[in-house]
Amino acid sequence: MKRVKLTVAYEGTAYAGWQIQKNAVSVEEVLNGAISELVGEDITVIGASRTDAGVHALGNVAVFDTESRIPADKFSYALNERLPEDIRIQGSCEVAPDFHPRYCESVKTYEYCILNHRFQIPAYRHNTYFYHRPLDVEAMQRAACILVGEHDFASFCSAHAQVRDTVRTVCEIQVRREAPLVRIRVSGTGFLYNMVRIIAGTLIQVGIGRLSDEDVRRILDSRDRNEAGPCAPAIGLTLIGIEYRETLSRQLLVSNDKMFYCFVQKDIPVKQQAYLIVYWCQPEELAPLIARMTKKAFRLGARRLLVRHDGDVILPDVLGASRRNTYSEGVFFTAGDYRYVLDNKVIQMDRDLRAYPPQQGKVEIAAVASDCDFVLLTREREQEFLQLYNQCFYSVPCALSYDDEDMAALFASADRNGYLLLSGQQAVGVCIVGNSAEDADALELYAIGVFGRCRRKGYARMMLEQVAQMAVDCGKKRVTLQVSDANTKALRLYEQSGYDRIRERHVWYSARRTRG
Repeated sequence: MKRVKLTVAYEGTAYAGWQIQKNAVSVEEVLNGAISELVGEDITVIGASRTDAGVHALGNVAVFDTESRIPADKFSYALNERLPEDIRIQGSCEVAPDFHPRYCESVKTYEYCILNHRFQIPAYRHNTYFYHRPLDVEAMQRAACILVGEHDFASFCSAHAQVRDTVRTVCEIQVRREAPLVRIRVSGTGFLYNMVRIIAGTLIQVGIGRLSDEDVRRILDSRDRNEAGPCAPAIGLTLIGIEYRETLSRQLLVSNDKMFYCFVQKDIPVKQQAYLIVYWCQPEELAPLIARMTKKAFRLGARRLLVRHDGDVILPDVLGASRRNTYSEGVFFTAGDYRYVLDNKVIQMDRDLRAYPPQQGKVEIAAVASDCDFVLLTREREQEFLQLYNQCFYSVPCALSYDDEDMAALFASADRNGYLLLSGQQAVGVCIVGNSAEDADALELYAIGVFGRCRRKGYARMMLEQVAQMAVDCGKKRVTLQVSDANTKALRLYEQSGYDRIRERHVWYSARRTRG
């Protein structure tokens, strides 16, 4: 069994859209029939975008599974001999069995084309919307910029659409004139039903002077479909293409007038774990945001999402903690269909170097000090550091993995340095130290770890004392660090090394995927 990906172009004039209909011909139906006939199997394709009746495509994507021995790259040639002239396969290839054209991270690009001319031109009658009144393209572009970013696009969704979450991200909108045409090109990570056509209809109202920039902003904020412009006819819309990302982006940073958050997804392939850090959010937007990002994390392959709020917000208080089952589950809250339980708390600990100066001469660390070197990280040992770091912190709560980009940032930083602890020539420990961004009198210990089989030999204690000595040499008064309260061994080590608990920095809640 193999999964074959098709890039499909079609003129939608003769079809009732992509999806199979009871009483009309669809693109999906024609594809299913052609592929089934070719391979001798009952085939049902999965499409990336279920375009409406009359909408065209240059690069829609579909996949199907088959036992056929036909090479994946030959399906395009074989199918084009069986398909009607208004449907053509632009390319075919084999993809991973778990590739899903709708659920993999992607950016879709649509273009709405307007024939902005005094009279209809017959050559454009099948793929443009004829609109004779002059359009102010510059005004349309200014208004379009208001819609770029992550917003609630309820005002731009058909009223009868069956969808609960109307937040979407528009990456770019370009409005340009190529006489006699005006093209509105919209790129985004996902779209609501008729969203692009309603955006086009609203921008046309801007182009003729009926709506202003402020009107578009008001329409967006209203979340009322009745406030936006009309839904432009399907004939002018074309799905230009879908760009899939081979690897997940490391993180998404979103800031608008309703929220500011960071969604970290780089650990999904590594640990099946994602993180949502909310810096600020309007109270009524908080639950939908958390539920939306949980759904996204699980769809991308995470089995666990960790959530925290960095403002003066206690999530169960704001979102409503249930009093049932608290003995077995601890404090929890709900958002959408998901339940979030208290996972761990991050504690700030400080060591006052005046009360607890470096103890390099102590007997318990002298035994390991004789054959160890605490050395500054160099480019030659970068990959060794990277591998050891990820081994040390794989199971530590809330510890992000390191990758090549992190290493590049570490080497470029003027405030942080990496160190290796060498026993002979073997690296047994890693450490990242830098100036504290909050306290000029403190040196911050960002990470310290010892390779599994080398633990309980005094190496970690030795590195702590090396850092303390480094702080004294730099004229610092304190060493500060953060540690999860779930990491009980580390907590005990720090307390034994003179660190005091200062305050609770963060509280993490987690949602786990329980099936699938």
